[in-house]
Amino acid sequence: QNYAFPLPYFVYRGEVLKADRDGVRGIFWQTNKFEMDISMSGNPPTDDNKARKGMDDLDGIGEIGPAMNYYFYEYGERDSFFFQATVRAAFSFDFDDGFAVGHEGYVSDLTLTYKNSQLFKEEKIRFHLSTGVRFGDAEMHRYFYEVSAADVIPGREYYQAEGGYGGAQLSGSITKELTSSFWVSAYGRWINSSGATFEDSPLVDTHNNYIVGAMLVWKWGESEALEP
Repeated sequence: QNYAFPLPYFVYRGEVLKADRDGVRGIFWQTNKFEMDISMSGNPPTDDNKARKGMDDLDGIGEIGPAMNYYFYEYGERDSFFFQATVRAAFSFDFDDGFAVGHEGYVSDLTLTYKNSQLFKEEKIRFHLSTGVRFGDAEMHRYFYEVSAADVIPGREYYQAEGGYGGAQLSGSITKELTSSFWVSAYGRWINSSGATFEDSPLVDTHNNYIVGAMLVWKWGESEALEP
């Protein structure tokens, strides 16, 4: 699957609401080491999958829920090392027959993230690395991996999904500031589902998936009052 699209992007660092390259989030509680905010994620719709031939297409998924961050150290927005635990509710969005929203279960991520803009400061390069594991309840795993009796065909047997371990991921990104107005960025993610509770589903073709992409950021303007 290939995707290309423009995306509005803005940075705002208020005392409660923050918006930056990590997304839009509200800071509800914060100490020197701990921070509680909102985590959001999602998946695009899937309508061309050989393993699901004859089955319903998968709608786009949006996830939202609380996140607890523990900072081992934090120098600023671009330099930190922290552990994050999230619990998110997942919702599907169907636009084929009007607009329908369905609750599809819950997911939880445990992630370590390292961000650095100082190591290659003179080159105006910053990067981030993260790794973690995911868990999902039975309802969430059913949405992606269950095969009902009506969908059984030769080579695709009946399968009932269960909740539990959902795999591990390793990701990273690198951003280069070309000018004060233009940045270029590249990112990648490896997702491994070995040992996941759904790995025996006939809808699982591989235990390894890869996501790669590139981004060009054009800054149109900035406020006269900036954070020091």
